[in-house]
Amino acid sequence: MADFTSTGISYLIRRTECGGYYWQAKIAGASRRGSLKTKSQSVAKSRLPVFMAKARARYEGASGSSSKREDLKTVRDWCGEWVRIQEARPRLKTCTKKECAKLIDLVLRDSKWAELPIEKLKESHLSDWWVTLCGRLGPVSVNARLRVLKAAFRNAVDQGAIARNPAEKLERLRIPDKLIEVPSLQDIENILISVRSQNKSASAEVADMIEFYALTGLRPAELRALKCEDATASRVHPKRGWT
Repeated sequence: MADFTSTGISYLIRRTECGGYYWQAKIAGASRRGSLKTKSQSVAKSRLPVFMAKARARYEGASGSSSKREDLKTVRDWCGEWVRIQEARPRLKTCTKKECAKLIDLVLRDSKWAELPIEKLKESHLSDWWVTLCGRLGPVSVNARLRVLKAAFRNAVDQGAIARNPAEKLERLRIPDKLIEVPSLQDIENILISVRSQNKSASAEVADMIEFYALTGLRPAELRALKCEDATASRVHPKRGWT
């Protein structure tokens, strides 16, 4: 069986035995490979998008799983095509599909290059956009937008519209660690005393609920799922509560 090695370039591999270059990608749900008919890496890189486009037209065109290439010209078109592909994935949750569409819409709304032909989009266009976006929004928001944009461009590379992903060099922002200040037992006791001292109709029950939430160590979803029958006499201490 032929042995292939990675070249470090997306979708480009090299056959170890003869030194020839091949394209390899997942097309129409299957992993496929084809010869680029050259032993020169520079020639292989230039041929890669053309050969992959022909392969996609052959495999995907027959199944009707992709949009017509002639209808996909601008960055907006290709971003919309990626959203369409996500919406067609049966295992993807509906909320995830909606989030993908929402994030792509936000990316295009903030950009000045959405209407450019995708082959004319340069890294400089994206780097200026990225710097501006990072100065305006937090790391979680900008990282989410970068994730979907990179994915949309990877699809364009797969289909042969562009030779390489223009967003590949953009780096995610580091998300700082959150400092969580946990109240001490004395703090909790002071809160309980304050609630119970209000002497309202629900004060005792509210205090008991706060104490239960604070001392069980359960997460919010686990607490919401608890039922009365879960608190048996063998699991509740008469003075210290849940054990």
